[in-house]
Amino acid sequence: MKIPASELPLQPGGQIYHLGLHPEEIADHIIVVGDPGRVENISRRFDTVEIRRQNRELVTHTGTLRGKRISALSTGMGTDNIDIVMNELDALANIDLKTMEVKSEHRTLNIVRIGTCGALQPDIPVLSPIASEYGFGFDGLMHFYQHGPGFDEAIVEAFVKHTGWGEKLPYPLLRRRKQGAARPHRLRHGARHHRQRPRLLRSPRPQCPRPAPVPRPQQPHRQLQL
Repeated sequence: MKIPASELPLQPGGQIYHLGLHPEEIADHIIVVGDPGRVENISRRFDTVEIRRQNRELVTHTGTLRGKRISALSTGMGTDNIDIVMNELDALANIDLKTMEVKSEHRTLNIVRIGTCGALQPDIPVLSPIASEYGFGFDGLMHFYQHGPGFDEAIVEAFVKHTGWGEKLPYPLLRRRKQGAARPHRLRHGARHHRQRPRLLRSPRPQCPRPAPVPRPQQPHRQLQL
């Protein structure tokens, strides 16, 4: 079935609309970051760089490292940007942009995201490299997609009950690491080397009532004088 142009817009030169890329300009292995400035920090470690593209905050560098072709790509901030980027990467890999039809054979992309985060655990020093074992989504984006295996409903239900998650908030999702994959761990930081344990819930704390909002005095309207 042919995909309408309104559902998959292209640039005048045939590039995918937001990323500004042709299918052959992405590698099978892609490192994704949020900050556009980090793309250069990654690609300067490549042995070669063959592609440099930028459209808005979406920067893509494709090159080689030790004989393997790799792309580094920025998404900007927010899950809405990530949603656009992932859909366009999938389109570049699995849709013929000339006929606008899904290819009969699908191409798999290996995507790894690198970013920064805070930590609740006091034993994790600042600047520690962390490989996460769980991904917890609070934005509701994944409810628009079919869920494969690896989603842990039991922990989500415990989290919702523990936090008193509001009914008007998007229902969270928790994704475990892929079964059979190497167990993530805290990478070496100085002389310390520990395994990263999934610590998602702490002991229950008493629920404190929220203070009532303090009323603000009404300010009189002032007329602008030019």
